[in-house]
Amino acid sequence: VKLYVTDPLYIEDVFVKNLLPANANHIEVQTTLNNSTGQAVPANFKLSIVSAKTGQSVFSTEFIAAIAAGPQDVITKEITVPQAAQWDVRHPNLYKCIVTLATTGQADRYEQTGGFRVFEAKANAAGEHNYYLNGKRIRLRSAIDWGYYAYRGYYATPELAARSVSSALSIGNNMISQHRNIGDPQLIQAADQGGLLIYEEPGGFDDSILDHVEKDSHLVKTFEGQLIAEKCRRMVLRDRNPPAVIIFNLANERNSWDL
Repeated sequence: VKLYVTDPLYIEDVFVKNLLPANANHIEVQTTLNNSTGQAVPANFKLSIVSAKTGQSVFSTEFIAAIAAGPQDVITKEITVPQAAQWDVRHPNLYKCIVTLATTGQADRYEQTGGFRVFEAKANAAGEHNYYLNGKRIRLRSAIDWGYYAYRGYYATPELAARSVSSALSIGNNMISQHRNIGDPQLIQAADQGGLLIYEEPGGFDDSILDHVEKDSHLVKTFEGQLIAEKCRRMVLRDRNPPAVIIFNLANERNSWDL
């Protein structure tokens, strides 16, 4: 558990969203801000993209935007970074997106690690649907990972997480399926750094708690349904930046409902 002390105006989150088409290195940087000053505040923003390995800058820009009063105002900026290398299986080119803001008397800085990669499910000229990573067809070769670690139980160490990634790559896999258990952040970080794809699910999902139950001729929200919806929301928000994560799955081995 971590506690953060913030100024009345601060950066809450940064989402680096890869945009189509593949290989264009076109991204949308979504900066979520929290402004409890009670009034809109003009701010100077600086956005930089640097190599996570070397620290070399490949892009930088500055702009001015007004931050609305209240929680979670989102400032978006689309940019293209032609000098960046693609993140790919076994070629984990990672970059840090650094967002800084400055206002009268206040400043903040936020780093978000990610990569330039586009994953698609689409049809070819023959109408056959396949997966594509960075514009090239990819066959996903995966194995289940239950999230158990020797001497540690459910909790990985950086070394054990890295071993899971290297073991999967050594047998020719290009992905790990985090099975019936929400992904361990250390494993996802190791996959980012090792060039391995991740298939993630929240765990604990059941179609009987999907939405509502009928009670006295009325649809009533269940606690379990609200809990799993919130768990899924937090999973996506937490793991939407790592380039290794390409698939979010709701539940394993469920065929009694369709979405």
